[in-house]
Amino acid sequence: MSRPEELTSLNERCLLPNNSMQRTALRAAADAERLARPMSIDECVRKLEGHGAALLDAYRGLRQSFAMLEPILPSGRVSRALSNAAGREGLAALRQALFLGCALDVAKLSLDKNSRTPSLVRLVASLDQAAVVAALRSRSSHYCLPRKPGDDTDEASLRKIEEVEESARGKAFDERLASLREGWAVLSAEPLRPFAVLRDKYIAHLELRCRNGEYAPIDLGDLGLKWSDLGEAIAAMEPLVLGLTAVIRAADFDMPAAVHHFERVRDDFWARAR
Repeated sequence: MSRPEELTSLNERCLLPNNSMQRTALRAAADAERLARPMSIDECVRKLEGHGAALLDAYRGLRQSFAMLEPILPSGRVSRALSNAAGREGLAALRQALFLGCALDVAKLSLDKNSRTPSLVRLVASLDQAAVVAALRSRSSHYCLPRKPGDDTDEASLRKIEEVEESARGKAFDERLASLREGWAVLSAEPLRPFAVLRDKYIAHLELRCRNGEYAPIDLGDLGLKWSDLGEAIAAMEPLVLGLTAVIRAADFDMPAAVHHFERVRDDFWARAR
């Protein structure tokens, strides 16, 4: 016969699944309630800032992966230096993995529309909200000269200087926002379409098509993608990522310095690997 403490322990173990399901249900209900409630302007701005920072970090990761890929593209110096068959076969496998990984990042960082994902399409669309843009513009253009105790500088003169600077900053914000919208309109029109198809039908899902009575994956040649298209798409994304960083977070990022670092690391890696 079981002792009372054993029965208590058994009951607790039996209740664990129910407690876990209850906690999950409560979290889901809380999430649903939060999503149903309209976000305040401050909440919208904080969300944009978080998503903007995540987009920049993910794009940096994409640039790092692409830096590793470049030397092993068919025209890359590492590919040209390899003469043995085994080396070429291994390099081809690595090339495909890096290429598909970069292509996936291009598609998801540009085109994902889920509300929880940071992407160019979502963040640019968020800037259609006039109240949010007004809040971002006000923060970006704010300028205040320091006042020291006993300073006899005329307050009206200080305020005039501040107004001139705020006007210039506001104009710069408007120009960055207009450039951002124009750049996205160009990039989203056509250059990204093959990467979206590649993600949906070959990387994230393997779609088979019947050709001559046999089933096979889509013909990548039909997408019209060239090796160079990946680098061009990544380069075209950069001003948009940096533009969003400036507009949403009122911040700059030295991408050339980051890319230079990735290339030095890559060169050291491949020099030691050969």
